[in-house]
Amino acid sequence: MAKVAGPLFSANAVGRFANAIVYNVWRGIQYAKKLTSPAQPRTARQLQIRGYFSQLSQAWQGLTGPQRTSWQIWADANQPADPQFNRNTPWSGMNAFVGLNVIKLDIAEAVNNDPPEVVAPDPLAAFAAADVAGELTVTWTPTADTQKADLWWWTNPSPARNPNVQLFKHWIYIDGELGTKIYSSPPPNTYYFLGRTILEADGQSSTYERCQVTMA
Repeated sequence: MAKVAGPLFSANAVGRFANAIVYNVWRGIQYAKKLTSPAQPRTARQLQIRGYFSQLSQAWQGLTGPQRTSWQIWADANQPADPQFNRNTPWSGMNAFVGLNVIKLDIAEAVNNDPPEVVAPDPLAAFAAADVAGELTVTWTPTADTQKADLWWWTNPSPARNPNVQLFKHWIYIDGELGTKIYSSPPPNTYYFLGRTILEADGQSSTYERCQVTMA
């Protein structure tokens, strides 16, 4: 950032010039800086999820009036209540349609145009993580073969820092009946995990369970 005097042959200037320079005033000091655009993360995973949202937004427009109404009725009766992610904003019918179907697309299942007719699944039971002979092993009570376990993880070099759930990264969808996921030869650290149950038929999910393990 550079201080300027008489910018653009004027007493002062504020704003863009030629989409290359930004002029402004800070505490009475005129300055100019190069125009830059905010970083827009475009990892393969982010682009994939954005594609799902775009596809489902268009699909919502193609639903009939009665279908949209049925989604709104379902959303009103099934507001998300997961304190892990501070979901306090009420769902609309479109939120519910997109929220459930983005999971279905992510597990390679077809989109449902109608809301679920069954209740959400129970959380993963006995969800735990342990160091088993140097292998990080996450376990839970096996579920029905129509369900998947959705696992998320987080770690940080500073053991004193409490994990923020917003920092958790998606790890894997795995058949729930397997009851185990192993991470071989992980670096020494404390690992934190979130896990939930997903119904493959309609994309409904349980609340998250949480566990952690320290690998030496």
